[in-house]
Amino acid sequence: MSRFKSHARSAASALSRHEPGEFRKLVQAYPVIPAVRSAADIPQAVESPSRVVYLLAASLSTLDEYLQGLRAADKEVVVNLDLFAGLSRDTQAVGYLSASGCAGIISTHTDVLGAAQSQALYAVQRTFMIDSESVSSCMRSLRHFQPDALELLPAPVAPRILPSLREKYSPIATVGGGLIADLQEADHLIRQGLDAVSTGNPALWRIG
Repeated sequence: MSRFKSHARSAASALSRHEPGEFRKLVQAYPVIPAVRSAADIPQAVESPSRVVYLLAASLSTLDEYLQGLRAADKEVVVNLDLFAGLSRDTQAVGYLSASGCAGIISTHTDVLGAAQSQALYAVQRTFMIDSESVSSCMRSLRHFQPDALELLPAPVAPRILPSLREKYSPIATVGGGLIADLQEADHLIRQGLDAVSTGNPALWRIG
């Protein structure tokens, strides 16, 4: 555990807080975000034009391997901490990922995301929009905490939240994730107002 503490201290001292809206501008430039699930996907993620890459299935044993190629290609690596094998969801885990070279955290938990922002990491809040109440709950939570991005799942229904979101929280990036069938659907979603989409389909990653 002392290793985690030292990582957290070094991360906090080395980084400074990014500007509101910075992540939104980053993903708007290349709006198809690769969502990497295995080491076999790394070469194609490296070749993609997107500056941002999601790691959805990293672990303590694979993180360095994943980061080596991605960071060498100047990618901003955002890790899903909820799916990370070997780390708990706490401040020390966030500090460890920061010191390892990650640029951001994906989570459904605002306490973890708050810790990420305090350590100058991008905070991407994953939100499942399964019914009208889940959408209302998302909007209520934004009164207390504003992440750098909302990843809205499933992507085909994500545009429904945009009018109310843009009215009050314009710096927050909107990313649609899940159930994106092809390039035409990805393009349609972006034309409806999403800043970006994330997809685990490597066939779509070279489109920027």
